[in-house]
Amino acid sequence: MLNSDIRVTSRLFSKERKRATEKSEIILSDISKKRLENQLELSWMNTNQLEKSYIVIACQVMLNEWNRLFPDFRIFRAFLDYQEAGESSYNLTFEIPRTLSKDEIKSLVSSAVRLLESCLIRVTERMARQSAEMANQTVSAENYGVNQIEFDDQVQNYEGEIPGMDAQQWMIAQSSILNSDWKNDNLRLQETVKEYLKELTQERIAKDELLQKNSDLSYQLEEAKLLNKKLDQANLILIEAVKKAKGSKNKGHQIEEIDMDFVDNELELDETKDEKRTRRQRYSKLEKENKRYQEMIDQLLSEKEAIIREAQQDVKQLEDELIVIQKRTHEDDAKLKKLLSEQQMMQEREDALKEDFDVVNNNLTKTKEAYAEKVAQLENMQIVIDETQAKVWRLETDVNEWKRKHEFTQKQLTKEQTEYEEDTVKWEHGYKRMDEAVSNLKKRALKYQLLFEEVVKRTSQLENEIKPAPVTSESIVMQNIFNEIKEVPLTLEELTDLDDHYEPDPSKGHDVMNDMVRKMTVDQSKVEKEIYMLFEKSKNPVNDELKVPEEEYALDMAELTYLPVRWNKIYQINLINKNMDFLKWCLPYIKNLENFWDQIGALVKQPMFENNVVLMDNRTFVLLKAYSQLSNYLDTYYVKPAQYVEQYATNKGTK
Repeated sequence: MLNSDIRVTSRLFSKERKRATEKSEIILSDISKKRLENQLELSWMNTNQLEKSYIVIACQVMLNEWNRLFPDFRIFRAFLDYQEAGESSYNLTFEIPRTLSKDEIKSLVSSAVRLLESCLIRVTERMARQSAEMANQTVSAENYGVNQIEFDDQVQNYEGEIPGMDAQQWMIAQSSILNSDWKNDNLRLQETVKEYLKELTQERIAKDELLQKNSDLSYQLEEAKLLNKKLDQANLILIEAVKKAKGSKNKGHQIEEIDMDFVDNELELDETKDEKRTRRQRYSKLEKENKRYQEMIDQLLSEKEAIIREAQQDVKQLEDELIVIQKRTHEDDAKLKKLLSEQQMMQEREDALKEDFDVVNNNLTKTKEAYAEKVAQLENMQIVIDETQAKVWRLETDVNEWKRKHEFTQKQLTKEQTEYEEDTVKWEHGYKRMDEAVSNLKKRALKYQLLFEEVVKRTSQLENEIKPAPVTSESIVMQNIFNEIKEVPLTLEELTDLDDHYEPDPSKGHDVMNDMVRKMTVDQSKVEKEIYMLFEKSKNPVNDELKVPEEEYALDMAELTYLPVRWNKIYQINLINKNMDFLKWCLPYIKNLENFWDQIGALVKQPMFENNVVLMDNRTFVLLKAYSQLSNYLDTYYVKPAQYVEQYATNKGTK
């Protein structure tokens, strides 16, 4: 068997016994009645659970190949009894030119079994190949470009030619089967000829023996004829001597002699007659034997002629079959040569495809290398962009920090105004002008970066003129903030004469800054509590949709953007006391920041008919506020104070 899963069994009937039913699949139908017909039943277990459509295709292919290989046994009716998981059968009714011998029946049935098995196996392989192709149908080709697409098309075309190569290999296998059948027929012909030659040799030996006996009989017959001739001559001599004796009466003595001779001749004649009689009897016996042998020869010759005629008929039939087989063999050889030529062409084409694949693969390798270089360049550019963005974020943070500091300073100055309102009119006048300067600074927030160096410079000058008492790091920070706020108006035209009207008392400034430090400490605890409450509130969300002003949302998103940078700077700060308990409590929310950042784009929506607001649920709003305040908290109480402390230490070291 060609496949352990497909085992075809066969039964041959001398007449058509099985008929198609309503459930049968009709492959071929011809209602004409043939003089001689046989029916072949081919059965197999459908263990591979082939679909009915595939088996019908295999039966049709097998039918076409049968008619091509066995034109003398044309099929005129065929039907399929299909069982999905049981025994299926394929019934073929074909005409026969004569009653088939056992060898012919055996050869025909085995060829039909092999042919059907081959067709079923081809269909099984085709179905498996289609299943594999469907399973691997989707292939990603985003990074391969047009060359990869063209190569895939070439591979698909090459795979499309594989079934044709399978058919060619199957035809080659069928040619091998036919060659094997032809060799078997040739061997049977040679054996028949050998038997005929053996019988012919035996007949020739018997004929030679009969001819030898006939030759002996002919020789004996010739001897008998020769004796008869001698006897006739002796009688003639005797008659002539008698005549002479009667003519010569005077010769008595001669007569007596003649009589004596006559007596002798008579005696000799009697002996000759006896011998002749014996010879005649022997001749008659030999003649009878010769006749009997001749009859045997005639009978053997007639039998020989009959055997020769029968052998000639068999030889002629075998020669005709041999001619047909040789013709088919030549055709199969031609097809085989053609298939081999096509296979060679396919091999050349496959080699060309392999060369194209190597070229495409090299191009893809170069493209990948170029792509990797571009990716490296983009990564470098992204690093530069990130650094630039970080600088921009720091600048924007500085601007926002200056705004908050000035607001805080304004509140402190307002408090000082209420406490020292009765001290002097100049202080009130200076406070009003300071309030106006702060208002102007709010409008000029973008210019703070340019003024920062001037503030540092003026701060250094004031430190030379006013030497405050040593204070803690937080007092130093707040004193620097106070001095910077005082020095900023000096760069503006509105406050150029401020020193002429008001001079701060260093001792009072120190007391004010201590109050500010205490106030900032209280504010820090308050802010930490607010951040804690917001994160806890986000754990019990309310599914209400809120409308948030677009400006507020933009500010919160800006703070959210700075949060990773500010959190990383916390680990670099050593000069500022840190509330490590609160920072450790915030760590899980920092780890979840990336997920929140990825989700917020989908959680925030733009309303259709309102342009100045955005829509989000209550939980998203609370989390966004919590992260925004945490970012502001880190910048206000850790990042900026650390920068001022470091700047102060640097300036002091320089002095």
